Amino acid sequence: MSGRWPWLIAVALLWQIGFAQPGAPAHAGAEFREPPVIRPQGNVLNVSLNVALGRNVIAGRTLETATYNGMIPGPTLRVRPGDRLAIALINNLSQPGGPPPPPQKVVNCGAQAAQPEARGRAGHMDPGVSLLTNIHTHGLQVSPQGNADNPYITLTPGETCDYSIPIPGAVVPPDPYRPPQPAGLFWYHPHRHMSTSKQSWAGLAGAIIVEGDLDRIPEVAEAKERLLVLQELWVDDKGHVPAGMPVPVAGSSGTQPVVGTEVPFTTNPAVPTNIYYTINGVYQPTIPIQPGETQRWRILNASPHRVYQLNLKPNGPRAMPAEMYQIAQDGITLGEAVKIDQRKNPIVMAPGNRVEIIVRIAATGTYTLAAMAYEQGHPGGALPAVTLATVASGGPVITGRRIPTTLIPAPDVSRDTIQPRAEPIVFSGNVLTAPVQFFIDNQMFAPDMKPITGDVGTTAEWTLINNDVFQHPFHIHVNPFQVVEINGKKVERPIWWDTFMLPPKTAVNGTDVPSRIKIRMRFRSDVTGKTVFHCHFLPHEDNGMMSVFELVTSGTR
Repeated sequence: MSGRWPWLIAVALLWQIGFAQPGAPAHAGAEFREPPVIRPQGNVLNVSLNVALGRNVIAGRTLETATYNGMIPGPTLRVRPGDRLAIALINNLSQPGGPPPPPQKVVNCGAQAAQPEARGRAGHMDPGVSLLTNIHTHGLQVSPQGNADNPYITLTPGETCDYSIPIPGAVVPPDPYRPPQPAGLFWYHPHRHMSTSKQSWAGLAGAIIVEGDLDRIPEVAEAKERLLVLQELWVDDKGHVPAGMPVPVAGSSGTQPVVGTEVPFTTNPAVPTNIYYTINGVYQPTIPIQPGETQRWRILNASPHRVYQLNLKPNGPRAMPAEMYQIAQDGITLGEAVKIDQRKNPIVMAPGNRVEIIVRIAATGTYTLAAMAYEQGHPGGALPAVTLATVASGGPVITGRRIPTTLIPAPDVSRDTIQPRAEPIVFSGNVLTAPVQFFIDNQMFAPDMKPITGDVGTTAEWTLINNDVFQHPFHIHVNPFQVVEINGKKVERPIWWDTFMLPPKTAVNGTDVPSRIKIRMRFRSDVTGKTVFHCHFLPHEDNGMMSVFELVTSGTR
């Protein structure tokens, strides 16, 4: 262990011992609620998202953080393939206790060049960078150009951007390189480099639900739908997201009043902090279900750093376990429902992942939904287990509810002509510096760095190498991918992802061996432009682990 870590441990222990969560244990069992839903008029969904400080009561404390329209999380946007998202993103951010933002003006955001201050790192930035924002529609296969899903847009306080994001619909005849947007769960969140993690810790996130063919399967249609947006809210003793630079710490005091809320970060300068794990902005809610009822849970990990290994356990030694079947991953339907064995194939969600499951509980009683302790490479070891919610089964018994079997066939690339990329893409890091540094191909992100290219209308194979002790959730914009090989072992039945956890390097006979993953993806023929791929541990992204990716027509590089 480096000489830096004992200092960080001491800082972490000092502040964890000195800070308590007022009244937190009394709030277990709060009422489950869902965000408000906004739907299209005709084929256009118009929504204004005002990004501003808002106050919300979480676990008995009033937190003042950045919000969409004053809420944690933001409203849910429900659309169909072929619709258009018309989002007025309004930046009214200000520092807590600071001057108000200037008057609003609409800017030509789609014509912006990359901002020069984005070249730096989260640890070497002007505090005002945390007030810069934009929006990313994670998982939508949409254009990254102009005022669409453009990660290069930067809005300063007082500026409004009118986003226009067409969602792909079906084409005739069908074209595998121009598919309609899959039906499923997607989401929106900030993506302004160097401010992304702190704005996500504040609670800036919201769900996008694309309706379609999966919803019409009878066993799915009859299940009660619930949305669960999982978030980690990191705040100081004043209820604000800490202003200082996040620094990972090794170890935890174990003295938190609520088990599992130990903070794996300190700040420079150090202040006392806590993390609250919420579902739809509610701390440890109670989710009702009737015996025999089937529910369709759409689950989104909107946390910037926490991996959730979900566990639904009955409260009682003789209680009947819940049945759970996965039907979709990252917004793309599985070919058939997969029964979940929580010991052999638990649900593990990296930041950015979504899963959809069918849940059925036969008997009355209560169950605990928890995130299990999980080792993701953090210097302090596994992040501790934490209770997320109580599931209460009661009321009249419902009979006749069925579990779906055959679902919607997923796209199959096995017969495509594959174009392998000659050079692997290497993820690495250095946590022994202050601030920490993360790299892709030995480079930290800069907006004008030379892009990796992909030819539209083709199917590519990339090799991803992780030469780091951290796992790194790989996410690429526009195009989902299949994982076809992990450390030399072929994946027998590949599924589609848009965010996948790269395993860490391992020690073999005293030598560190990086992990190697092969992925395949179809590059849409109707989308060109410059965008990004990155680690979806957002503190890693803000500290360099992002690279530029450009979809091009062959011969135009």
